[in-house]
Amino acid sequence: MQQYENPFSMRASEKMTADDVFVSLLSDDSLYPLKEYSERGSLWGNLTYICSAPGGGKTTMMRCFSPSVVFRVHNNKKDNDKMFKALKSMGVVTSNRILKCGAYLLTNRSYADLEDEEVFTKPQARRLLFALLNARFTLVAIKALQQLKNLAYEQLGQVEFDPSLELSNRFAPNPTPHTAKELFDWAAGIERQITDIIETYENTDEKHGHDSLFILNELHASDFTISGKTIVDDFIFQLDDCHKLSRTQLDFLRQELVETRISNTVWLAMRYDKFTYEELMPKTDMIGRDYNSIHLGTDNKFEKMLGSIMEKRSNLSRHDIKLNNSLEQLSILSDDQYQTIIDYSRKDLATKFGLYDELLSYIDKNFDTSKDMAEQTFALMLFAQREFKTSFPMFPHELASYNEHIKADLIKISRDIIPAVFNHPMYYGTDTLKELSPNNTEQFISFCNVLYEQLLTQKLLHPRKALLLSAATQDRLIKDECKKKLKRMLTEYGRGVFTFINNLGGFCKSQTLQLGCSYGTVNGFAIKEVDTLFGKTTNMIDDTQLESVLRICLANNLLFTRETKQGEKDKEWTVFYLNRWICAAFSLPLGYGGWRKRTIRELTDWIKKEEKWEVGIRM
Repeated sequence: MQQYENPFSMRASEKMTADDVFVSLLSDDSLYPLKEYSERGSLWGNLTYICSAPGGGKTTMMRCFSPSVVFRVHNNKKDNDKMFKALKSMGVVTSNRILKCGAYLLTNRSYADLEDEEVFTKPQARRLLFALLNARFTLVAIKALQQLKNLAYEQLGQVEFDPSLELSNRFAPNPTPHTAKELFDWAAGIERQITDIIETYENTDEKHGHDSLFILNELHASDFTISGKTIVDDFIFQLDDCHKLSRTQLDFLRQELVETRISNTVWLAMRYDKFTYEELMPKTDMIGRDYNSIHLGTDNKFEKMLGSIMEKRSNLSRHDIKLNNSLEQLSILSDDQYQTIIDYSRKDLATKFGLYDELLSYIDKNFDTSKDMAEQTFALMLFAQREFKTSFPMFPHELASYNEHIKADLIKISRDIIPAVFNHPMYYGTDTLKELSPNNTEQFISFCNVLYEQLLTQKLLHPRKALLLSAATQDRLIKDECKKKLKRMLTEYGRGVFTFINNLGGFCKSQTLQLGCSYGTVNGFAIKEVDTLFGKTTNMIDDTQLESVLRICLANNLLFTRETKQGEKDKEWTVFYLNRWICAAFSLPLGYGGWRKRTIRELTDWIKKEEKWEVGIRM
């Protein structure tokens, strides 16, 4: 097996050309969403949307079913035991043969040319789109057979093609193909005809194009045989990067595939780019009765898959460096650092007229370690600042009331905030790496790449020294990487999104370090006028601009939403949280729960100009 200087420098699966490398990095964990639908009995012979933000793993998942990958896994069962068992449990392979394989088609921008209304009417555009897809799906299906049997084009004449009567009628007035070569030539001719029309902007009549996606319903893998034996039982028709189609073309596809009730398996993979704002919000039911919708990375199994990625890639290291074993998992502070926290907290409490002296005595008597004393004293300071913010205490607190006031949730807030206030390491260890990469395998690999490069440098400088990245080094490298990603946001998503995210990050940081606030960590917001958002009752603010920015942020995983209840009658709120890597760019704790209500006007102002935020205490 080929080994690499840095196995984390390889990113997207579509750029990983060698199948042996791809298979060596495969984990059965990557198939978990599909396995669940397979167990329910709804995956095969059905339409499935596979959706995620960029880097979510859509293409990797599809490639797992490509003919060459399935063939390699099947032929090397021992080396790929877990993957083979996963495919077998899904009915893709048996011990003796391959039952299903992908017929993969990548969408490109050329389909957008069919949307030129000055050249093509809507019915014409629909017929040409369907004809192009019918032709190309036929071609990739035959190429899948070629890969499974290692057939050259000239050998396709040996593959018999026996279509159903219904499919045979589709070729009229041309003769019905009876070999895979004849069918390939028919499809290639259709593709040339349609691409010529698109490239020359030739006006067409009704004889050009197809009125349905009949190939996806009527072309079956079992129609192809060699010497009377089928090559594979079923095709998995895969259309990747569907977000490059127009919204109209996507609607054409959905209507056609749902209304036809296809008998083949069809997977459409797409980013969230073409989703409307409403479709990106929680509670939107994207799962219809006639199709499945998989949203990658939306459950805790995703983190398990990230662990497998780290392990598998580390195994390809030329230097035998296991990344997980080379990361310090704990940040151990010195007694002097803890004493700094204690001194700061006591200094603040000394300004509170002796109202908390008895509670300080409780800490001195009941906690021995400098760590516990620092956390408890800091928590007491937070409690005191909250009290002074709401109402001035009339009498000193008694020693016996300590546990009544300093509860577990306040101690947790104390632990979360202390690193941000005193500039201690926050982002280190394997679990934090996973937490920094919600719904995004590419993001996770990019962080691993930065840490691995540092390990290679250390190995070069100190070849005999044990490799271990300290918590402080990991924290510095991850923060630097996140800040670089933040700067790239300007060119990737535009000034409006860049300014909005920077203002949101600055606002959250100022709220988090304002120590008398209700929540320790603030890294999200909810919209006050959510019931009147986007032009229903508010017309003095450019809601369209805000809607556009929020849609881009949600589609690209810069923000994600969670439902929560708060206030009178447990009112439901949709909270927009920053992606965890953006939290790291602003040195924010990664905890959830803290958020603030903002008006539409305030949020729109965040798009237009970058504010200067008052950041509270920072040592």
